[in-house]
Amino acid sequence: MALFILCMAGPVGVWCIYSARACDLEFLSEELVSLETLASKMVSENERRAYFREKFGSADPNYLTHQVESLTPLKAEVDLLTRIGKMPSFQGFEPITKRLQFLTLGKNQPLFEEIDRRKSEGFVEVESRFIHPVTVDLNDLSAFLTRVEGSHRYRPQMFFKKFEIKRDTIAKDRESYQLNMEVLTREIR
Repeated sequence: MALFILCMAGPVGVWCIYSARACDLEFLSEELVSLETLASKMVSENERRAYFREKFGSADPNYLTHQVESLTPLKAEVDLLTRIGKMPSFQGFEPITKRLQFLTLGKNQPLFEEIDRRKSEGFVEVESRFIHPVTVDLNDLSAFLTRVEGSHRYRPQMFFKKFEIKRDTIAKDRESYQLNMEVLTREIR
């Protein structure tokens, strides 16, 4: 009887071992596919990071200050008012003086303030917004768009988070707008 049990245990035991190994092989096969997918994602992510570093590696960390805040909105009006203000009959004329002060002494300058700063693996994201709306004409609007979204050599990766433009109701004799914006700047650190 003991011999019979040993003989029967052999095939059942072999089957149990075979089943367990087959399950292990299936599990290992699934793990291998999962690892291949993960490796592919990592390679793709590394390629994206390398492209980003290549494209934006030489970006100016003070790009907003150097390239956007340096713009002079309504430059044609400033030049015209300056020439008129130098004429003897208009020297000291208060409306011209006040308008020139508004346009040139910071009240209409595009100045950004930092709202938020986030750091991750080698990157810094900075959210910035205008301190106050800026009065612009169509040429200025084009210049702002070009500086933020264009392909300047030292431009970091930038996105508009908010872009508001309202027609200026005070200036009925000229095309001018109130511009307000928030931008997201992504830089390599």
